[in-house]
Amino acid sequence: MLKNFAKCPHCGKQPVRLSEKTVLLNRSDGKTFHLTMFSGPYRRQVTAGDLRIDQLFCTFSYVHDRLGPNNEYVAVTIDLAQAREKDALRQVEDVADQIAGVVSRGVKVPRLYRFHGGRLEPEMG
Repeated sequence: MLKNFAKCPHCGKQPVRLSEKTVLLNRSDGKTFHLTMFSGPYRRQVTAGDLRIDQLFCTFSYVHDRLGPNNEYVAVTIDLAQAREKDALRQVEDVADQIAGVVSRGVKVPRLYRFHGGRLEPEMG
């Protein structure tokens, strides 16, 4: 799996991000697909009573040759986000690896996921 490239080995283009502030984070097999973090990660805090949970939210775009030339999008909520940015970015990298594994199969990916305890699970919504 190829990671965090400036020029996509699959399509030859520069990865598209919402802004220059979006972390350059992507994956490709170099042949049939690519996955790019389109926006994020954005940090938010969710409070339930006395409990505060840090979350990260990010959106990925992907293309797989079996599915056609148009971008598809996946939104991910990362529960229990690490406080240190370096550690939080490792969580986002783990998410990218797991989504790339799903995308590599050449089937349409659910649009919403939750990442909790190292596991990526589709959300109904």
